[in-house]
Amino acid sequence: MIKRIYISFFLLLGSLLTFAQNDFVAGDSTVFCTGYDITFVFLHNDTDSIVSYAWDFGDSVTFTTTDTFAVHSYDSAGVYTVVLVTVDTAGNSDTITKPAYITVKDTAGYDFVIDSLNLPSYSFFFTATDTVGEFSWDIGGNLFTDTTYRFYYQFAGEGDYLITLKQKIAYACEVEVSKNLKVLNELKAQNVFTPNGDGINDYFEPKVNGVDDYTLTIFNRYGEIVFEITAKRPSWDGRTPDGVEMVNGIYYFILENNRNKEKVLTGFVYLFR
Repeated sequence: MIKRIYISFFLLLGSLLTFAQNDFVAGDSTVFCTGYDITFVFLHNDTDSIVSYAWDFGDSVTFTTTDTFAVHSYDSAGVYTVVLVTVDTAGNSDTITKPAYITVKDTAGYDFVIDSLNLPSYSFFFTATDTVGEFSWDIGGNLFTDTTYRFYYQFAGEGDYLITLKQKIAYACEVEVSKNLKVLNELKAQNVFTPNGDGINDYFEPKVNGVDDYTLTIFNRYGEIVFEITAKRPSWDGRTPDGVEMVNGIYYFILENNRNKEKVLTGFVYLFR
């Protein structure tokens, strides 16, 4: 590791000594966050002849120094032009202008939303409201790195969980947002569905936890079983097991958790094509 550091240092030093014209750089990046201290470094192979450096950072802040570097932070988000004027021992000046050189992002306003629509009650999508950056999610103490702005997770059981998004939005700049989430073992079902093939509400699909096996039993008006299925996410398309379409009408259902017999949902559903 030490050898690698020395090699990298000498390679960098060698590249800096090749500059014949005045130049400057802003550390390792040109994108930063508000409040971050940026080190601007003057590059030239003969700095002994320079007696002053006048910096204009583009945000109405100017700074004159005899050092070959300057440190500055921006209070507001935006894109900034940076200008450096150097003066040598003979009184000659040189101006370096870098238009739209620094991009500054505001750390405020970053957030994520929690979505469980059309998902089992133990399953959620977590979606960052800003899609640019590097993302990691901490789901109740389970850390997931190198993920995207949209993350799916299925909990093993109900409980209270702390969800934290860490989003790196610029060099050495990371925002962190946390929210509490209550996960419940819910059983819910719609009271009507329309299996007409239009892609909208085509299935009777009760909301279950998505972890346990459930048995869904459908009865007609005469108490006869017309459909039954056991699955983690049971659903009914309005047909018999043989694929025969059932007529429009009201059907009775029983939804039972096969692991926890106390978790039972009963009711009526209207099939309307």
